[in-house]
Amino acid sequence: MFDRFIRLAKARKALQERRFEDALQLAADPLIMGDRRAEDVRTAARGHVLERARKRLAAGDLDAARGLAGNRAEDAARQDLGRLKAGAGKAGGGDAELLGFLQSIEAAHAAEQAAVDLARKNCEEARRLFSQGELGAAEAVLGSTEPAHLRTERAQLRQRIEEARRLSTEHLVQVRSLLDQGDVEAAIDRFKRAVALDREVVTGALSGARVQKDLLAAAAAKAEHRVAACLQAGDLDAAMARYREALAALPVLGRSAAARGLEASLQEAVLEAMRASSELGEAFALARAVRAAAFEPAEPLASLLEALLCAEGQRSGQELQPMMQLQQAASRAGAKALAAAAGACVLRDQVHRDQIAEARVRLAAGELDTARAMLTKVLEDDPLHDAARRDLDLVDRGMADLDQRLEGARNAARGGRLREACTVALTLVGGARLAKDAKALVADVRARMGLVDRGLDEVRVALHGRAAATAEGVRHCLRRLEELAKVQCDHEDLPKVTASVVAEIAALEACEKVDAALDRQAFGEGVTLLGSLLGMRAQLLAEDRLDARLLQLLDRVGQHAELALARGQLAAVDPVVELLSRSAGLRAEFALRSERLARTSAAQKESAAGLVATAEAQLQAGDLAEAERLCELAQQQWSEGAAARSLAERLADLRRQSDALARVENLTKERDFHGAHQKLAALPPTPALLRTRIFDMKQSLARAQGLEGAFLLRVDEGGEHLVLRGETVSIGNVRQTRSDLPLLANIAGRHASIRRSMSFHGGMQDTVVAEEGEVRVGGKLVQKHTLKSGDRIQLGSALWLGYQQPSTRSLSGGFVLQGGFQVAGTDRVLLMKDRGRDGRLLIGPGKDVHVRVPNATGEVEVFATNTGHMRVACDAGGKIDGVSFRGEHPIAAGQLVEAAGITFTLLPWRPGA
Repeated sequence: MFDRFIRLAKARKALQERRFEDALQLAADPLIMGDRRAEDVRTAARGHVLERARKRLAAGDLDAARGLAGNRAEDAARQDLGRLKAGAGKAGGGDAELLGFLQSIEAAHAAEQAAVDLARKNCEEARRLFSQGELGAAEAVLGSTEPAHLRTERAQLRQRIEEARRLSTEHLVQVRSLLDQGDVEAAIDRFKRAVALDREVVTGALSGARVQKDLLAAAAAKAEHRVAACLQAGDLDAAMARYREALAALPVLGRSAAARGLEASLQEAVLEAMRASSELGEAFALARAVRAAAFEPAEPLASLLEALLCAEGQRSGQELQPMMQLQQAASRAGAKALAAAAGACVLRDQVHRDQIAEARVRLAAGELDTARAMLTKVLEDDPLHDAARRDLDLVDRGMADLDQRLEGARNAARGGRLREACTVALTLVGGARLAKDAKALVADVRARMGLVDRGLDEVRVALHGRAAATAEGVRHCLRRLEELAKVQCDHEDLPKVTASVVAEIAALEACEKVDAALDRQAFGEGVTLLGSLLGMRAQLLAEDRLDARLLQLLDRVGQHAELALARGQLAAVDPVVELLSRSAGLRAEFALRSERLARTSAAQKESAAGLVATAEAQLQAGDLAEAERLCELAQQQWSEGAAARSLAERLADLRRQSDALARVENLTKERDFHGAHQKLAALPPTPALLRTRIFDMKQSLARAQGLEGAFLLRVDEGGEHLVLRGETVSIGNVRQTRSDLPLLANIAGRHASIRRSMSFHGGMQDTVVAEEGEVRVGGKLVQKHTLKSGDRIQLGSALWLGYQQPSTRSLSGGFVLQGGFQVAGTDRVLLMKDRGRDGRLLIGPGKDVHVRVPNATGEVEVFATNTGHMRVACDAGGKIDGVSFRGEHPIAAGQLVEAAGITFTLLPWRPGA
């Protein structure tokens, strides 16, 4: 409530101080907008702002009244109108007076904008007229524009118009001066400049008209003098060129009386030249020159020139009408020689037309040589005759086509395509020109075709004789067919017979390959070749030609299948079953034999599967020898069976591992622990059958080896840790084997050592001592340094040790190998205080332990007694190798300890093991 009162008070104060815009904004606050007092403030403020806007509108400042005069923040008019609108909108207002005022402002602005657009359009039109030299029209357009709009632009245009008039007048004065000096060309150039600036300069003032008249007279006199000189010299072309130059320099000259006089003299000279000429080429050139001169000649010269230009465009052999019209026009103009020349052309063209028509008749009758001679004669008389050239081209193409066809027939005969050659030659026999050559070719081709037919009959007879019973006899027939194909390659029957002979040769070769394959026991290859032989029977000259050989080979294959069945090679039997089934059409016995082989093969497969299942059961029961015996029987039944083969491989692996375990037991008995470890490590993944035996062997090996000196602490979910029990630990290169902790690193053989000692005040202390190599701690070179947790020791160039004191409840420390180095498969090393529970290793879920196991439920201790034996302790008890214990209990190498959710074992370790 108090907040609303404060905002109303601010709005009233702004109104009293005549800050009407602020009053409108404050009274439109959503918190007080609905209050009647706020509405009174808005009404009063809007009234004042509206009155101010009306005053500005009455003063003619439409933009300011409308509030659209610009984007400047200080534009008071824009603020007035904008705040009026904002105030009315926020109040939800409907102020009719305000809306009416706004509408009147919009209407006045629209009218003002239309007037401005019209003024801009008029200015553009005035510029266009100015550029064309229409100065008076440009002034008229500018005068139609309202004075209040575009004052600057209109003033600039008027100034340019006045300047153009002044320059044009100055040019006229210079034209007069140049005429007085006799320099007509310069006067014409200056006159053109004056007219370009102001087209009305020669009509708007009396002086301009007089200058133009004098200029035209001078230009005409000069042109007349030049033309007369050329005519006097007899150079009509030069005279017309002078005339064209005069008109090009001063186009207005063409409308003057002097120019008409020049044209008349030129026409008279042209007509005389036409009457004196007897060459159509000269007349054509003169007609082109007159047309280029661009004047209109009078009759009869006009008709003669038109006829000349029309006739010149016509080529020889086209319509005669233009040349006939030229003859008539020349006669009317008195040019008798031209008329005679045109008449001669008409007569010659008519004769040529008759000759071409006769040549076409001969061409239609097939008399190509006669037609060509006639057309050649026409072209000798008129080399440019278009129709004769076209027809001669057709004749030449026809003759070339005939020659090409005859040559094609000859090529076909050379290539052995005798049928094609004979067909083409027969189509050419009827022609007079090529009849003799074509008939000779037909006779030769027919003789060669007869030779091929006789040779093919002889081959057919030979194929059914005794000589073709062998592969070599059939090959001889094939060579004869190949020779016949060289003579005629498009014979209908020759390719079929050749293909049959080739197929028979291939079949004979396949029979020989089957025999050879069966001889060398290549059973699968022989069956495959026999299958392809059966498919080749339809390609032979007769299907039964090789049946005797096929039956013999099928019997051999059947015998091999019986032997394979006895050996358990069932994969070789299945293709034979399918092959004998396909051969049932050759001999009914093959179908019965195929069924018997299939039944026996299926029975042996079933028997082998049963033996494999029984062997699997015996293997599960642990009877390896019986499983091996049953597997051997199964392989005798089906040697390629996947199940039996897989079982045999597994049994062989088990037998090898069993023998290897026996050797490990012997090595352990002989106390060759290193050799026993190597044998166990070399074993492949442990099968289920031997898993318990291998585990027990590892336990017994670990117990036999002991935990003196060092051991590997392996904790589930805690990792592996190498535990060193000595008071001094030397570190060196593995290749020299002179250190307690050998590493494959670039360090000396006994690079440094860590010595453990008890201090009366400081407790257990670990000291690093440099021996054969440099030692740095924290980057500083040291010879001897007492370590504290967190120290970083550098040995050589690439090996670092991170020293740690993991637990405050034990005197055992350790370090982490850094730089990617490991020992015994781990990078974590524990320095155990030997003999005493104060050096115990703590394993548990907390942070103050040596080995952290996050999911453990309690802590387990591993320590050495005063006698050096290892013990394990756990308040909740646990199991060792499955046997429960309470409190603490001795532990031996290889035993599995389970306590407080922690599983671990201690494994022996020696340097170099």
